[in-house]
Amino acid sequence: MCSQQPTSWSKWLLMAEYCSNTNYHTSMSMSLFEVLYGYKSPHLSASSYLKDVKIEAREVLQQRRQITEPIKEKLAQAQNRIKKFVGKDRQDRYFQEGEWVYLKLQPYRQNYVSLRKHLKLSSKFYSRFQKEAKWNHSSPGEAR
Repeated sequence: MCSQQPTSWSKWLLMAEYCSNTNYHTSMSMSLFEVLYGYKSPHLSASSYLKDVKIEAREVLQQRRQITEPIKEKLAQAQNRIKKFVGKDRQDRYFQEGEWVYLKLQPYRQNYVSLRKHLKLSSKFYSRFQKEAKWNHSSPGEAR
């Protein structure tokens, strides 16, 4: 907010404080407002107040909307950019019944097939299995 309109930062100081106090903290599993007052903070929605307020307040809400819209757009662009890079190398793969596929287990978590002394050196793919209607029927007995 301050970088877009540096001369009017003092007007938005209370809004920034409100946002900071109502922001959810994962370590506490609640917001600072909720810790202090014991109930969830009220949600401030500009559209619900526009009908019943005076002209001055309406102008303030319009200014607030003008400032928050570019911020929302930039956040959406950042989220799309992150999704693009995360999903860049991912592919959805589909297999037909009867095809042979390699089984890949998650390292350090799923070591059902073979237990090794050094997990770092263990295989990433384990033998081939024929795909059937359900995966659990084609896995070996010791992997269940």
